[in-house]
Amino acid sequence: ESLFVLALKHYLDSQVRNRMPLLNDNDLPLEKRLKNYMMSIVDRQCCSGSPKGCMVVMCQPEALGKNIPEAGRIALKEAGEAVQLNLKEFFLTDKESILAELDRNATTNALIIATTLRGTASMACTGRNKKELEIVVDHCLKSMIKLN
Repeated sequence: ESLFVLALKHYLDSQVRNRMPLLNDNDLPLEKRLKNYMMSIVDRQCCSGSPKGCMVVMCQPEALGKNIPEAGRIALKEAGEAVQLNLKEFFLTDKESILAELDRNATTNALIIATTLRGTASMACTGRNKKELEIVVDHCLKSMIKLN
């Protein structure tokens, strides 16, 4: 149980949290920063040198049952929520996001991106490639920015 929680923490530190600085590259327009962030995750999800998908996304269905001990279930829940919380904070504080009024729907915008990335993780496991999933990312961003 402790090993699983440590492995999950390592995964989050090395594969999830290190992508957040891509959102703060203020030399790029907002939509490009969001795409760079999302595509860095899709790239990892599709990488041939490691298991396809996302550890958190693949483990979370198991957490619904009794196959993962309590500490593991709690860690997975927190891991799933962390991405959304980080994105929500980004939408609430980024100057360009505020100008585009994306802060008004920060919670929903964070959910849209997190859900899209969970979907791309699942699709990467089924063999979809980066180029196919990039179309999904582009559609997500166009829809989200248009809706706000």
